[in-house]
Amino acid sequence: MRYVYDVAVVEKRWQPGEVILMEEYLQRPRRQLINVRPQVVVEDREDYLAIVSLSGAPWATRDEPGRTAMPVEDRIALYLKEELTRAWYERTVTGAVLTLHPPGVAHCIRLFWDSDWHFRNWYVNLEVPYRRMETGIQVCDHTLDVVATPALEWSWKDEPEFVALVNAWDIPIQEAGAIRAEGERAIHRIEKREWPFNEPWPDWRPDPTWAAPRLSDYWKPPDV
Repeated sequence: MRYVYDVAVVEKRWQPGEVILMEEYLQRPRRQLINVRPQVVVEDREDYLAIVSLSGAPWATRDEPGRTAMPVEDRIALYLKEELTRAWYERTVTGAVLTLHPPGVAHCIRLFWDSDWHFRNWYVNLEVPYRRMETGIQVCDHTLDVVATPALEWSWKDEPEFVALVNAWDIPIQEAGAIRAEGERAIHRIEKREWPFNEPWPDWRPDPTWAAPRLSDYWKPPDV
């Protein structure tokens, strides 16, 4: 794969309740930091890292407001911009998002709840295998994803953007095939009810002593 991180691998493990940062990078046309999200560690095991975004937690972004509601052509134009120009601004987590990161795997699995802990859906985020750093993890998204209902009825997500990026030669054909194959492997696990889809993760709840972390306690924009 052509996308790499510029940070040394860190073997550090975290304890439940610790706060780490999840840095999200764009990988087109060059590597750029776009989101920074404080995460509370749920479990850090050899077979997966589980982290959660708690409702009310602020996070920082340079993404275009309203991007997901834009026509596909406008979104593709944003993806292909040489440089992010929007200043950092903060948003707030609504509901909760639990993320399961198996090591060395080109996807993670997310679970989404509303603010009243009504379970909304599973989400397979196709991405470069996550990397650890001293303060948390770094991830790079692959655009194409898989979403599944609570009843595990699955569908592809963001397929029009993915196809458009392949057609624009931003994602090479061979790499696009590998990304889609990763999604198909995840779909197979959904259909076969394999981990984590065979476990009661939708019933998971955080330790009641955990508070939504303040981003400013852990990170500030580079120009501040």
